Amino acid sequence: MSGEGAAGMPLSDPERRAFIGPNADYYLTRWTAWAAGESATTGFNWAAFFFNMPWLLYRRMYHIFGLVFVGSYLIGLASTFVVERFLELPLVGYQLLLRLIVALTIGSFGNFWYLRHTEQRISAAKDGEAPRLEQLGALGGVHWWPPLLYLGFLLLNRFFLPDTP
Repeated sequence: MSGEGAAGMPLSDPERRAFIGPNADYYLTRWTAWAAGESATTGFNWAAFFFNMPWLLYRRMYHIFGLVFVGSYLIGLASTFVVERFLELPLVGYQLLLRLIVALTIGSFGNFWYLRHTEQRISAAKDGEAPRLEQLGALGGVHWWPPLLYLGFLLLNRFFLPDTP
């Protein structure tokens, strides 16, 4: 797949492959089909659907994680107030619906977001010269500790912190 990053400089598959790390073939196949017009989308990502917030952290898309986390929290907080106060509906079904919407959104747009993230990070690393593939691997790739930390906070919140009335 030959494409250009944010700075208009061509990006090569070896650069993308070094940046992506594990499962590079999965992403490059989908991105290539989309760029060639063979597919209308970059595809649905089942890992992003089932493990949505940890997947964003695993793929080091911290800015999107922050936006989704804060957005979900604020929408959940506001709508919980409306559902409980004015509609007097059971909150459990509504919370599941909100989680499903977040999962479908991240599953649907995850590959596209990761493509843009990859292009922006590689272009920024180039800054006029071609970076070594090892540098791109360190800049991109995956990390296990952020999603594990996130899941640890979820468990802490669920089992050890008191529920608010």
